[in-house]
Amino acid sequence: MIRIYADFHKARPSPWDPALEAVPLVCLGTLRDLCRLGVRLSEGLVCIVSMDSDEREDIAYQGVARFDRASGRWWVEYDAKTLSYLPREAPPAVGLVCWSCGAVVGDRPAWTPDEKCDSCDALLEAPWAPPR
Repeated sequence: MIRIYADFHKARPSPWDPALEAVPLVCLGTLRDLCRLGVRLSEGLVCIVSMDSDEREDIAYQGVARFDRASGRWWVEYDAKTLSYLPREAPPAVGLVCWSCGAVVGDRPAWTPDEKCDSCDALLEAPWAPPR
């Protein structure tokens, strides 16, 4: 199961099921993790979302990726009962890498939606692009 960064300060009750929570996947750390893992978000993808808790461990939840067409954003919907604390992962040694070929593409906060990798021509924001 993949583990990606999410900022739980942005979490709110899920718009799909009010008994659950949801966190938007909008941070550079999320995109960095998706690119490093070579993963594109898809509806129903089961994953672990985590955020710094202290210098040794991260707070984490297991959830499911959902796309909200109204906001145009991906969210992970999770049950608060899945709370766990996981060992902190080491930060990546390089900036952002292309999700498709692994080439280093820099450490920019964002790209234009149509910007492509110089090495393989893949769309750089494809990991969190809306579902087709």
